[in-house]
Amino acid sequence: MGRYVVVVGLALAAMACTRDSGTATDTVDVKEFVGSEDIDWGLECTLICADKDCGVFENCTCPIGGGDGTCSEDGSQVCDEETYTCVCVPSCDGKACGDDGCGGNCGECLADSWCQADGEGSGGECVACQERCEELGLDCGLWPTEIPEVPECDCGDCAAGLACHEGTCDCVPECGGKDCGDDGCGGECGACPGAKEVCADGECLCQPHCDGKICGDDGCGGNCGKPCDGNMVCVDGDCVTCTEDDHCDDGLECTSDLCDNGECVYGEQEGACDDSNKCTDNEGCVAGECIGDPIACDDGNPCTDDVCEPATGCQNTPQSGGDCDGGTGQCVDGECVDKVPYCPAEWTMHSGNCFRPFDPENDAPLTWQDADAACVGFGGHLASIPDDATNELVKELVNKTNFTDDTTWIGLNDVALEGAWKWSDGTDLVFTAWAGGQPNNWSGCWFGDCPEDCVAIDDPMIGFGGWNDLECDKEHRFICMRPVDWK
Repeated sequence: MGRYVVVVGLALAAMACTRDSGTATDTVDVKEFVGSEDIDWGLECTLICADKDCGVFENCTCPIGGGDGTCSEDGSQVCDEETYTCVCVPSCDGKACGDDGCGGNCGECLADSWCQADGEGSGGECVACQERCEELGLDCGLWPTEIPEVPECDCGDCAAGLACHEGTCDCVPECGGKDCGDDGCGGECGACPGAKEVCADGECLCQPHCDGKICGDDGCGGNCGKPCDGNMVCVDGDCVTCTEDDHCDDGLECTSDLCDNGECVYGEQEGACDDSNKCTDNEGCVAGECIGDPIACDDGNPCTDDVCEPATGCQNTPQSGGDCDGGTGQCVDGECVDKVPYCPAEWTMHSGNCFRPFDPENDAPLTWQDADAACVGFGGHLASIPDDATNELVKELVNKTNFTDDTTWIGLNDVALEGAWKWSDGTDLVFTAWAGGQPNNWSGCWFGDCPEDCVAIDDPMIGFGGWNDLECDKEHRFICMRPVDWK
């Protein structure tokens, strides 16, 4: 065991060997330990070549088990004498441009020339763009003597369906929005997965199969022909009189299906059944139908929305924002929390919201868009007015500000679509208080397009607090609205 440890650190008798211990590198002479006749060369060569991909070391040729110490017969790779690994040899013989075979480049062509591919498609000769276009049979016109900052040649107008890429007019595949079919360049955009599916205008569609069938399923959810008349039933695609009970199966769990002298007879079954509806239980057959009792989904939590979906059953979705516990609490993420609503200083509470007017004497007047953005910064929007009580409150708050400006922006606008008025917080327009003759979409703009798409409330002391549509880029005072906080 001790001799083996010595051998691991040895090199050949005629040379020094390097051993990497992970913390230091030691150089050990084999002759310091044993004579050359004592060396087990099979084991020694295995150890010497363990970290070498190539090379010849006296009695050892790496890699062990084959090879002559070199890397490739064609000379494209050689053995690095420092790392004993095979490295690529760049080859640019006779090539002025293109790949050197090792991931490098043999040179770059001038801006007005193109690298002509050799037989292996790796480049080689710089060819003038004009010559390249003539080679492709294209009408390229007259080329300038220099095309600055253009690494590829512009081959002029390519034929229909072709595009210029690296100096060549190539076909451009088109598969936008297509699941299948031809890509326009001889390729495919995809294949339809099912044997019954066919490609139609780039879409995989089910192909009905009714060969020889006058009734029954067409394989795509439809019917071959029409239902059989009278006492006839569809058997293997043909309307026939029944010969066995299976021919009369109507798929209903609560009926008995019998074939009596070539005629289907359906009777009422009794007992339990399954209507595949997860909103019912205790199902049973009643007059040939599967009837169940509706299940109750109310979980007793006032802060969840309780509904039942036939496919999934009860869904109890947590809600936020509504009153609970007799109005003394607030729903927060599905839980009834005992909180008290409040508004920050300088804000007035009304109907679950906080309102604050901004006076231009203390706050700079803004355009409608900038005013709404300022309100968003406070956690809300320009004020929306859903009823007369809120409108009176807004007029009262606006009236308390100074009269340096007689109009105040509110959130109503038809910026997106003329005449489609909506509030900037997304709520529907259910109440209006337009001033006489408003909205009129007229700003005194005699020439040009000056639409009035944003709404302000007139000063109650001057304009009686009516709404007026104005140009959005005018600067006025404004009033913000944000939801109440809870504590």
